[in-house]
Amino acid sequence: MARFPAELGDTTAAARVAEARARYEARARCEEALRALRGSSGAARVQAIDRLLDSADARRCAFSATPRGRRLAAERRRLRAEAAARRVRAEALGNGARGRAKPKAPVAKRLAAAQRLEAQRRYERADALYRELLAEDPYSADAVLGRARVALGRERFLVFRRETQRAMRLAPRRATVLRAWLAWVEGEDPVPFLRQATPTEPRRRALRALLALGPPSRRDDDRVRLYARGLAPAAATAAWTEATRAAALASRALGLSAAASRVALLLFADPKARQAFWRRSGLRPTAAGVLRGTFAVAPPRADGATIRRAVGSALAGRADRAPGWLVAALPAALAGETGRSGASLADLERRSARQVLQSKVLLEAAVGFAARVRTEQGAAALGRYVLRRGRRPAEARRKLLSSGE
Repeated sequence: MARFPAELGDTTAAARVAEARARYEARARCEEALRALRGSSGAARVQAIDRLLDSADARRCAFSATPRGRRLAAERRRLRAEAAARRVRAEALGNGARGRAKPKAPVAKRLAAAQRLEAQRRYERADALYRELLAEDPYSADAVLGRARVALGRERFLVFRRETQRAMRLAPRRATVLRAWLAWVEGEDPVPFLRQATPTEPRRRALRALLALGPPSRRDDDRVRLYARGLAPAAATAAWTEATRAAALASRALGLSAAASRVALLLFADPKARQAFWRRSGLRPTAAGVLRGTFAVAPPRADGATIRRAVGSALAGRADRAPGWLVAALPAALAGETGRSGASLADLERRSARQVLQSKVLLEAAVGFAARVRTEQGAAALGRYVLRRGRRPAEARRKLLSSGE
């Protein structure tokens, strides 16, 4: 490109040359990573192969389609199969030492049970069954696809991305809708994948409705994309500011990464346009405006408190490590509600999110502690509390209470 005429820099030919150069550079980095694999073995080698074959460079240069890439993929399948066989043998030996284990149901029956649980949105139990099936057969396309769908339904982005990429290797035709969703969540173009999807696929309808909204009004933040339809520029800017700050504070307090905190904010100035979107998409928001399984929120109003509550509700629903009281109270705290002393932090830690939400006294107490999320220092204190409580709960409580927020 250094010798390409500067006056032709914006031409199609220049773009093709730049793309070819990027592919060759990506291939060179893949070859270097392949050489670095020499001498590795066991689980470390499998992980290194995963990093290479799943990397952006490998996708750019289609490394998996090269002879070396195909040999490496075959080796990975062999190593995984051997590891799975070792686990099965170890379990068999353990069962023999403890006595005869209860026989498991046939694979087809357990798969059908997992799919029923998934359809009922009992995602945690469905995921447990899919993981059990994958422990027995790491190359079960049905189980991998099931885990990817469940992760999308629960909005667990990192698991969703990993399992969708696995599904694209095992059953690419069946995974096209999931791959389209992954592209949309990451801010890429999902249309090429959506065109290949089966028209009757349920998740296709919602994604098509989201795409019909057009390009985002703003997306210069890693976490939030704004789709403001009919709002005045000043109102859209104010909404954007509220959403980005709420996402930053909530993700820090809940211990979520930036990738796991992605959210699309949909705002409609015209109530009729909002209702038309529900009809096209088949989606139904929660009371706070969360569109479960889409990584998106559609608050009923565009004021700051409503937007903060919606973003907080969406991110709290993804926080596996956060205690139930924080999951229950964080949306209200972000929205500016005030708390009241009615229960100790130790008492709240013994309650689930549902129990806290069902008790006005517990919820007000939880909001009082969660109100720290409104400042950067307080959100950081909550984040440290979430990380510490699994290992040293008493110390985590003490430090949170002494944070002074």
